[in-house]
Order: sequence, then structure tokens, then C-alpha cells
Amino acid sequence: MATLSTSPVFDSSFDVDKLTFEIFSILENKFLFGYDNPKLSPSTNHQIPLESMKSTKNVTGKVRILSIDGGGATDGILAGHSLVHLEASLRRKSGNPKACIADYFDVVAGSGAGGIVAALLFTRGRDGGPLCTADEALKFLVENRRRLFRSSPAGIFRRMFRPAKAEKVLRRTFGECTLKDTLKSVLIPCYDLSTRAPFLFSRADALEMDGYDFKMTDVCMATSADPTVAGAVQMRSVDKRTRIVAVDGGVAMNNPTAAAITHVLHNKQEFPFCNGVEDLLVVSLGNGESDFGNGNLTSSPA
Repeated sequence: MATLSTSPVFDSSFDVDKLTFEIFSILENKFLFGYDNPKLSPSTNHQIPLESMKSTKNVTGKVRILSIDGGGATDGILAGHSLVHLEASLRRKSGNPKACIADYFDVVAGSGAGGIVAALLFTRGRDGGPLCTADEALKFLVENRRRLFRSSPAGIFRRMFRPAKAEKVLRRTFGECTLKDTLKSVLIPCYDLSTRAPFLFSRADALEMDGYDFKMTDVCMATSADPTVAGAVQMRSVDKRTRIVAVDGGVAMNNPTAAAITHVLHNKQEFPFCNGVEDLLVVSLGNGESDFGNGNLTSSPA
């Protein structure tokens, strides 16, 4: 299992574009496009058609996992910038101006703000592709940050009405889409106060049992809900059979990478050729810790 970790301290004055460029230059060269393969050199690797790498389970034997941590100090903005750079690189290298993040990952996991980003990038839109490009997802976060996240600066009245505003924004974006309407395997956690245990929204579970299919608006509300009893969000599955009282997914699973890896290794129906961690490639994006506005960004391909 190969691991790459970069841990700069997040600061509002730090050049985000420079940071994402450095991180994803390493990811693109060493992990996503085969430079760690001794049979391929940088001088020849660019000749590999990137389009042929979409179905990674058949071509490379790797299952590619994208994991996006909870909101932290940046409410997903830093992760969003990273994904914009990655998607632009995928388009450039593939020669396909419409290439998207969902084309090149088999599984996405996200908690908190990361869960909303995952939903935006992997929910099916009207044209059959993803609901949002990485650039559109980033713009969504920037434009709606104060409506969606408790960590954003706001007065007491704005905080009181934030859940209603968040639901309105999310419902306008996702409409009636549910977990079944996602393009790939999606995993988004929350914490269920009624059972006092983590609850994992899963596309695989939704497809197998109607009682586990939830509207994407509710999924996003659940994983980003204020982690207090007063901030909890009550919801039911589409068929009304399953009821949960949800708070922030970061409480249960701030870094959902472990859940994604476990899901893949135990899901032989979707991933029959994955036999161990050596068959995984994981890109894990941190959003920064909230303590004193500082935190880490970690990318960990496996």
C-alpha cells in the first residue's frame, strides 16, 4: 500500500491554488497515471489513452476511492479547490473537455461538507452525467457557505434560521433525487441520536432495500447538521420505513476513508476482483481542523 501525505498548516493567506497544484501534480504523476510502474516512464506514459483507464477494475486492477473529510475550518472549500484542479488535469490529459471526477473513481465517501461535495459530484443530473462539475460544486459551496454550515461567520438570527435555508438550497439543487440516483457507489455518514450509533447512507444499501433509500437533500442535511440535540435533523427513508435523528457526519466519521475501504473489501457483488488493500487506490482530502483556524490536508493513495 503506497501512501502520500502532505500536511501544510492551513492559513487564510496561503495560496490555495499553489497548494492544490503541488499535491495533485504528485498524485497525477505517481499514482493516477502509472508513474510508479517501473515499466512506464514519464516520457512514454503520456501516450496512454486516459479514456481507457475509466473502468479501473478491469484495466488496472485497482478500485479507486475518493474520500472527502468533514468541513473543518474551510467548509469544504479547500477540498473543492483540489478537485477543480484534478478535474481540469483529467480533462487535459484525456483530451475530453467533459471528463469529470465521477468517471475516474469507483467509490466516493464524504462526511460533513465533504458529504455535500460527494453528493454534488456523484448524483446523476438530467443529462445522465454528474449533477455538478468540480468547478460548479466549488461555486455552490462558496455561494451558499453561510446558509449551509454552522462554522461560517453569522449572527445569532442567521444561525437560528440556517437549517431552513440550508434545506431550501439543497432541495432546489437535488430535487427528488435519492441515493439510487447516484452514478457510483456513494457512502455518506451521520450520527443517529435515536440509536446512538453512526448511520451510513449507502447507495448499495438503497439499491438492495427500499428502507435505506433517502432523498439526497436529506442525506446532505444529515451529514452537515449541527452536532447538538437542538440542531438534529429528523428524517425518514423514501418509503417511510426507516427513521433517523441525524447530526453531523463528522461526529461519527470525520475521515470516512476507513468506511470506504471496508465497504469495498466486503462488497464482492460490486467489486469481485478486489482481494486486498493492494487492489485499492485511495485519494483522501482533508478540509482543515477548526481549532484556531489551522489544520491539515492529507492525500493518501493506497
